[in-house]
Amino acid sequence: MCYNKNMKALIIFASPHRQGSTAALVNVFKENFKGEVEQIDLFPNLSKGISPCIDCGGCKRKMGCVINDDFEKVTRDDYHVLVIASPIYISNLPPPLWNLISRFNFTFGNRVYLKQTRQFKEKEGVLILTGGGTECKKLMGKTNEDEALKEANYIFAKVNARLDHVFLSLNTDIFPAEKDENVKEKIALAARELSSQQDKH
Repeated sequence: MCYNKNMKALIIFASPHRQGSTAALVNVFKENFKGEVEQIDLFPNLSKGISPCIDCGGCKRKMGCVINDDFEKVTRDDYHVLVIASPIYISNLPPPLWNLISRFNFTFGNRVYLKQTRQFKEKEGVLILTGGGTECKKLMGKTNEDEALKEANYIFAKVNARLDHVFLSLNTDIFPAEKDENVKEKIALAARELSSQQDKH
């Protein structure tokens, strides 16, 4: 396989644990992606992360979001692959990812008040979800990942990422993700294939 070193992946890491199940699967992606990798850690115990929208009105006067934090790396649009890696909390994405979702409110302000729409370049999307949730499945009366998938799809759609790669390891309460060889193998293959693509930017 011929790799393209110019390919760049942006990883949004939404777990508070650097050594947990989500991190184990992210590391498989990083080890097999042969281009550049940049990672945003969302939980405040790991980094500054991304603040929620505070309805400051800045996007009514200026293109983009005026809050200065790691959200700028998402909107910079200099990457070819967006990876969202997250545990599932109570059948949903964890709160720091909702901070990120709220920040796309800038697109509304830009469109309504400035009459401008931000156009993102087409890119590939990769979603890695981990979780146990045996009790949540009983409570929800359905699979544990449905709501999280919908919420993640919103983010991918906002940055024009085609979500063709979804990896689920959802029995971590009885089977750690780091031992989920089937999912790990699929992630490794996807990472290698994505880093062999031609740069379309």
